[in-house]
Amino acid sequence: MPMDPNQQKEQYSIAFVHTIASAAGYNIGEFKVDDFSVDCSINGYRDVALKYVPRLDLQLKCTAYENYKDNATIPFDLRQKNYNDLCASHVIVPRILVVVVVPDDPVRWHEHLEEQSITRYCAYWHSLRGEPPTDQSQKRIHLDRANVFNPNTLRSLMDTIGNGGTI
Repeated sequence: MPMDPNQQKEQYSIAFVHTIASAAGYNIGEFKVDDFSVDCSINGYRDVALKYVPRLDLQLKCTAYENYKDNATIPFDLRQKNYNDLCASHVIVPRILVVVVVPDDPVRWHEHLEEQSITRYCAYWHSLRGEPPTDQSQKRIHLDRANVFNPNTLRSLMDTIGNGGTI
């Protein structure tokens, strides 16, 4: 019997982010328990060009959405606990939401050929830091399609954090 679809999406999002972090040259650590809406952390390294060693906490989600390119934003409903945890501004390590968008059919998520490996579709990041908390059971957010989560973006985020900036 195949894996539960939600567990399958969870595992795919973890693998997707591992690929991005590895390509960017960063180490990734996972948590066994997701108490504070943090699934994993991306750890930077000592760089003389940076003031601090950067670290970034991620809440990972995965959603099937075939027509996501039709709009400038992607709607995503986030549970109240996750939303409120990610809004916190009193944390030292920045937290972002990363949503991996996949095709409806899991068979199309990944294609592996001898000369290339294709992952579908894309991951997007969103910072909720400083947003007001919600009392709704879930909150709809809109992921900006310009916020693609890829190795270059990750390096830029880590540089911002390493120089004392906020995201």
